[in-house]
Amino acid sequence: MSDHIPDATKMISDTPRTDKILFSVDVCDGEDVVNIEFARQLEGELNVANLQMELLTKSNFQLREGRLELKQRIKQLEQAGDAILNANNDDEEYEAMKQWRKAKEAKP
Repeated sequence: MSDHIPDATKMISDTPRTDKILFSVDVCDGEDVVNIEFARQLEGELNVANLQMELLTKSNFQLREGRLELKQRIKQLEQAGDAILNANNDDEEYEAMKQWRKAKEAKP
């Protein structure tokens, strides 16, 4: 086990894979460059990551929408159940039971 303490003044790169394979070429006026295959690999990974993010965003939106619909359905069922419990006569109870059945059969 190493007891080396990292230098807190050094920045940790946010591009370690690229930094690892950088090389300088005189053709590009001494600029650092990477292999084209590596650049293509990174671009492909970026495209996949962006697609995954888009799908997750859509899924999250659909889940939120579904949750709202279920909350509304629960509220309808609770109101219908309360109406049955609070009915004062047979007519009110019958209407409340119809409301309950309608709410129960509604598809989310």
